[in-house]
Amino acid sequence: MCECLMVPFVLFYRFVIWFCFCLFNTRNPAVVNIERQFEFLLDRKGGWWQHYYQQRISVRDNFYIFLALRFKNGGHQELEKFVDRLTNLITNDGQIPYEIIPSWYHGPTAVYNSNRCNTPVIDANLQYIIMVYWLHEHNPKKAMTLYLHCQRAWQWLDINIINDTLHEEIDASWETSRKHSGVLLLTNILMIKTIRCMELLSMYASDEGKRRKFVKIHEKCVAKWLPEIYKTQEVLPRILAVHFGITPRSFVLSFNQSIHSIWIPCRLEGPIKPEKTTHSWIYGYEDKHDTVVWPWIGMLWILVLKSKGFDELANSWWISYIEFHRPETIFDMYSAETKLPLRRAFLKAQPCHTLSLAMQIIVQKYSAKQTV
Repeated sequence: MCECLMVPFVLFYRFVIWFCFCLFNTRNPAVVNIERQFEFLLDRKGGWWQHYYQQRISVRDNFYIFLALRFKNGGHQELEKFVDRLTNLITNDGQIPYEIIPSWYHGPTAVYNSNRCNTPVIDANLQYIIMVYWLHEHNPKKAMTLYLHCQRAWQWLDINIINDTLHEEIDASWETSRKHSGVLLLTNILMIKTIRCMELLSMYASDEGKRRKFVKIHEKCVAKWLPEIYKTQEVLPRILAVHFGITPRSFVLSFNQSIHSIWIPCRLEGPIKPEKTTHSWIYGYEDKHDTVVWPWIGMLWILVLKSKGFDELANSWWISYIEFHRPETIFDMYSAETKLPLRRAFLKAQPCHTLSLAMQIIVQKYSAKQTV
């Protein structure tokens, strides 16, 4: 009821912002190159701030940053420090915070529930376990000291898994503009990878009973979700499925051919239209996880293509992102129509987006190495 009463005021404010567009111009605060911007936003306690204004350290964004750095075998010390930071913030029942925000009174504060609906956020636990597995690749001894913490994080997740499906409430995932029944493909792709990581960590810990258990769960989940990967119009879950080796190599070409836009969107055009939440429609961000362009998603696909040996496809995509070859900075969101950073009343692109900066730096290094 309260939200309904706010509708006239929200719509009036959106109109004012639209009408006075020139008065709300977004200035680029960056005065140094891309790599210096990326280094500047690294927090000394672990993790990167999300963007220039340092409003939060997002576990999701940092997960994808470390994923990007792995393509060049980098970020080892930063990963260890960030995993340690999250380990110290795990709750008694095993929940990992999904972001850390600054506070002048309490200092850095861990956040476990979503801002709008106050629902527990699921995917931070998945990403924590995967990052601990990545840590094992260069510091096995350290990773094994975190094995029990991973078990606690998994037990907290396990209560949300029914019939090989991880359930989460609306506003608990990255796709906050989407209305759904409690099941999202992206989260379940991450679940499959997490199960595989738990299987391997159990093997390294000589926990044979747990290892056999995770082998069976992994097989069942892959069998359940592989058909959905082929059917979906969502882009990021497919990219991750390719990168994590869930799909066969032949899937790469068919997926790539289905993308017909210059910049890669969150969702491909098709017969099924995603449902939007009432809140996202009222506040004007219903397309945030649909047609809005997030540059880092396209750059991730370029890196995945290169890692799988599809260099020509990767190079052709990098050419289509020519605006990002030598940018002053990179924002998190762009309009597919204007190719400019989004500027709306309740959806405004932020400069120096660290995840996009990380992806650009790694893609640029890949391309420079290939040119030489």
